[in-house]
Amino acid sequence: MTALQAIDVDPRDIRHRDEFVAQLRRLKSRTGLSYRDIERHARRRGHILPLSTVYSALNRGTLPHVDLLAALLLAFDLPEGEVARWLGAHRTLTEEPGTAAPCGSTGAPCLLPPIPLPLIGRDGEVDAAAASLLEPNRAPRCLVIAGPAGVGKTALAVHLGHRLIDDFPDGQLYADLGGFHESAVDPKSVLSLFLRALGAHPSTVPRGMDGRVALYRTLLSRRRVLVVLDNVAESHTVRALLPNGLECRAVVTTRATLADLCGSHLSLAPLGPDDATALLGRAAGIGRVTGEEAAADEIAALCGNLPLALCVAGARLAARPHMRLRDMARALSDEDRRLDELTVGDIAVRRRIALSYRFLTTSGRRALRLMSMCGDAEFTGRATAALFDVGRAEADLLLDQLLELHLIEARTAPGGGTRFHVSPLVAAFARERSLGKDEDGHRGTSATQRN
Repeated sequence: MTALQAIDVDPRDIRHRDEFVAQLRRLKSRTGLSYRDIERHARRRGHILPLSTVYSALNRGTLPHVDLLAALLLAFDLPEGEVARWLGAHRTLTEEPGTAAPCGSTGAPCLLPPIPLPLIGRDGEVDAAAASLLEPNRAPRCLVIAGPAGVGKTALAVHLGHRLIDDFPDGQLYADLGGFHESAVDPKSVLSLFLRALGAHPSTVPRGMDGRVALYRTLLSRRRVLVVLDNVAESHTVRALLPNGLECRAVVTTRATLADLCGSHLSLAPLGPDDATALLGRAAGIGRVTGEEAAADEIAALCGNLPLALCVAGARLAARPHMRLRDMARALSDEDRRLDELTVGDIAVRRRIALSYRFLTTSGRRALRLMSMCGDAEFTGRATAALFDVGRAEADLLLDQLLELHLIEARTAPGGGTRFHVSPLVAAFARERSLGKDEDGHRGTSATQRN
């Protein structure tokens, strides 16, 4: 008899713990599996369930721990939905008033880091994102926050997570996928982190990817959890990490558009001039902007109104209380020094842009360098074809590649048509590459470094 045929009890109707264990024992009997069969089935799924552990779980009056129960049910070959019902019934029984939390429970997990940047000028985006995530429909929902390097995607996502803690009482999971770095994080290791945060004992975390995904979805199926997946490069790397629970939500941040990832999409642009100056003043310290408002506006413009660049410039000013803002503006006006000035500690704007640049093809890199050599110009599609010395169709593909990684900006001209523009910091970086400088701003020794 298969496990599916053995299901004739709705575990949600069980009201007492001893009845739960008795029905679990009955379920095992109806599957026709021996204790050794269960051990073998569990091993194939990546779990370690010794015979003594299985026997003890099915022949005592106390509830088995949730991760042991999940491993047992999966070893029974139950469908995911049925496993979820049993886990939900287990959770209901363990949450009865006056009962102790199961062994190893530490409450709802919160893996959110501190907010990395001050959040200024994003009230509209925060409200829109929160409304999207809290829309009252029972279906998993994913919000994709996209934008150029340094625009504040992580800050917005983490701020949103902290703001919505009370709306997701079963926990907030967070992982930086490092998608644009050379050593991106393996989703399999992220699943291990998430499973342990959700209460699974390390010894019961499946070794294989499929087993981890199955257990992850099972544990989330009846919970209300927010999952924040930061710095995602490609959709296929994150699909296994998206929650399946009808009350769960996910927030994904990316420099790409990830148009093939289903969900709501929110595109972040650089700040407006007033908000950019306000952020610079916050980072530089109380009173630093007073009396030098014009210089502050100039610094913000030279930083492209990009939050990360503004915070770095402000941090450098805060560390140099004797430095006037006009001196900082003068230093940033020197293009050979601009990206050098926008470095503090281990944060370098140049390196952040370089991570996106690496994802371009050789032709895409050449196209960006050519556009950057034309100063602050705006281009039509026809003009870029002439600049790249290619046909219009190929030029459109190159522009799409640059737009996909938010390395250029597009806007609709007053008279119609689309205009393309390179932001000042990306342009400074691309011109450095044209001169053979590497990702640290050092002049290279071979032409290959210009690629």
